[in-house]
Amino acid sequence: MIRDWCRTFAAGQTLGDDYTAWIVQSFSGVLCFDEVYQGDLALLLAVDPGAPDGDRLVGYELVQGSVQQSAVEGFLERLRDAGIAPAEVVTDGSALYPEVVARVWPQAAHQLCLFHETRRLLRAAMAITPEVRAALPTPPRRPNRAGALLRRVDPQAPSPDDRDARIALVRRLRAEGAGVREITRRTGHSRNTIRAWLRGTVLPTEERTAPLETTSRRHTAPEPPPPAGWASWDQVRCFRQRLKSHRWSVVARLQHLSEADRAVVTELLESPAGAPLRIVHRWAQDWYAIWHDDAGRRRSVPEARERFVRWREDAEAGTLAGLRQVQRRMTDERFASLSHFLRDPRWEATSNGAERADRSFRHRQGAHFNLRSTVAIGALMDVVANERRHARSPAAELAVGRSRRGRRHEPTEEELAAPA
Repeated sequence: MIRDWCRTFAAGQTLGDDYTAWIVQSFSGVLCFDEVYQGDLALLLAVDPGAPDGDRLVGYELVQGSVQQSAVEGFLERLRDAGIAPAEVVTDGSALYPEVVARVWPQAAHQLCLFHETRRLLRAAMAITPEVRAALPTPPRRPNRAGALLRRVDPQAPSPDDRDARIALVRRLRAEGAGVREITRRTGHSRNTIRAWLRGTVLPTEERTAPLETTSRRHTAPEPPPPAGWASWDQVRCFRQRLKSHRWSVVARLQHLSEADRAVVTELLESPAGAPLRIVHRWAQDWYAIWHDDAGRRRSVPEARERFVRWREDAEAGTLAGLRQVQRRMTDERFASLSHFLRDPRWEATSNGAERADRSFRHRQGAHFNLRSTVAIGALMDVVANERRHARSPAAELAVGRSRRGRRHEPTEEELAAPA
């Protein structure tokens, strides 16, 4: 019965003419596109990120199998025929959209998502991290957790090949009152091995000899000095670990880092192996500065173009193979596709509105990924979109599943304000 109620309710929640009229009436002029893949099913989404209530669903299309340009063109034409005429269209770097957008809306500026482009750029830049780690000097191996083996410190310790002598040493230490942990520390053998050897007869008291001198880490052989520029091997180990855990902080915006993260980045850049990291760090900060100033304000198109050319022709960055490949890909046409949002303060630089709609859809589908049919998915999209519309116009909200029998009439604010 509950399923029947849900199906009946969903049947009346289609995105019809009234929903389209509501969308067109308050359309901001910016349209974000993205696609969500669920097995053999693809969901095309169109979102208005500049709506008064934010991220408003303009339309969707369910496509079975692989998405072709013909399906995308049909979806865009349906939106155009409904009255959607965007001034800016924002998409990711997919090859599905450029030609179709130019045919359907030739007057619209096609903005490539700056977020997706930045992510690809930073991934190419951070490919330098494994090279930096591979070039680090290899620290000498530290003693194991049980301490240095006696045979490495005491010349009188039994040879590794002399098993009887090692068993006799373990039993003698036990007879002198040493515990298993102490024997482990002083001999380097595992606890299970020591317990197995101790199951035999302990040496008689008269056969005890003088106790073996206790060894410690302080008596181990000193480590060789580190290469020039490094203060100690601990500095090398610390650099390796921090580069692994804070590698993305090197290319992050400085304004987005905490004081502790900034201190770690400074330590990484000033280390003896930080020369390539300094190049990558400066190159990433220059990329952010192309589009916005330190206060977060958008730059003008001429200023951004000038900075873009300097960033692309950076000779020092060109010495790194990964950055050099990115520089070659950044043509003037690429800059034009990325800089449309600078022409109008109301335009969007990213397709994050569509990305947020993608995440919302995946969240609702999480527990029903293999259960919902195409009809059920379409009904879900219709219900969610209409609930958003009803939230903006409470007077038209439906009272579903609520009987009015026996309920008193509650006067509205207009009825209370009207004279008697």
